[in-house]
Amino acid sequence: MGDSQKMSATEFARMAQVLDRPEHVTGLEEGELVVDTIQVLSSTFMRIRGQLQGFRHADAWRKPNTTLRLEVPISNDAISDMDTSSRVYTVAEMGDNYDIIIDAVRHDADSPMMRWLASAQPGDRMVVKGPRQHQILQPGVKNYMFADASALPAVRNIIKNQPMSIPPTVVITAPMEDAQTYLADCHGLADMVYLETAKDVVDACRELNITSTTTVWAAGERDQMRMLRNYCKAECGVARSALRIFGYWKRGTSHTLLDIARLQAVKQRIDSGLNLELADDFDLEI
Repeated sequence: MGDSQKMSATEFARMAQVLDRPEHVTGLEEGELVVDTIQVLSSTFMRIRGQLQGFRHADAWRKPNTTLRLEVPISNDAISDMDTSSRVYTVAEMGDNYDIIIDAVRHDADSPMMRWLASAQPGDRMVVKGPRQHQILQPGVKNYMFADASALPAVRNIIKNQPMSIPPTVVITAPMEDAQTYLADCHGLADMVYLETAKDVVDACRELNITSTTTVWAAGERDQMRMLRNYCKAECGVARSALRIFGYWKRGTSHTLLDIARLQAVKQRIDSGLNLELADDFDLEI
C-alpha cells in the first residue's frame, strides 16, 4: 500500500469505534511495557523480557492463552499520521511483579515489529492494552492442536497452564529443531507430532482420529486455518462450538491490513443486524 493509498488515522479511529462494546472492552486496561532485554532465542524467535506497569489485576495476566496488544513505536505501514503499529502477542510467561516474557516470530519481511526489535534498547517503553484471554482447550475430551511457528507461544502457554486429564495431541508445522527446543518443557504433558513446514495441515488432519466428540484448537496462516476448519466441520463432524480456530496472519498481507479488514468486516456484520457474539473469525469475510 503506497502512501497515497494509506488510511488516515482519523478514518481508522472512526472505524475502530465498532469495538467500543461492553463485551469487547470489559477487563481491558492500558499501561506500559518497560523493556529489560531483547534476546535472539533461536532462528525462529526473538524474546522480549520486560515489566508491565500501570495494571491492577495480576491474576488476569496468568490465565492460559492470555494476549496483549502492543503499540510498537514504529510508523504505521498502512495508516498515515500514526506513529505506532499495533500488534497482538500471546503472553509467553508471566512472573511476579508483572515481569513478562513475549516471544516474537522472526521473519525476513520489513515489518514494523522487526524494525523495532532491531533497534530496541533496555528501558524502552511502549503502550500495552490487555489482558485478553483467547480460547483454550475443552476439559474432559480429546483435544487436537494445530500450530505453525506463530502459534507456538500460545500452545506452550496453554499446555503449561491448563492441565488436562487427557493429554492433547499437538501437530506442529514449524522448523523442527527450534520447535522441539521451544516446547521441551511441554513434553510429557502432550503428544507432539512434528511435520515438515511445507506439509498441508489438512493432509495431516486426515491422518488423525478426529471425530465429532473431539475439540480442535488451531492457529496459524488464515487460509490454511479456514481449510482446516471446513474439513473438521464437513468431514469429521466436529461441532462449531468445539472448533477453536483462528487465523493469526494472512500470507501476502500485513498485520495492520488484516486488522483493518477485520474491523471492516465487523462493522458490516453489525450494520447488517447480524449477531457478532455468535460469530467466529471465519464468519468475517476477509
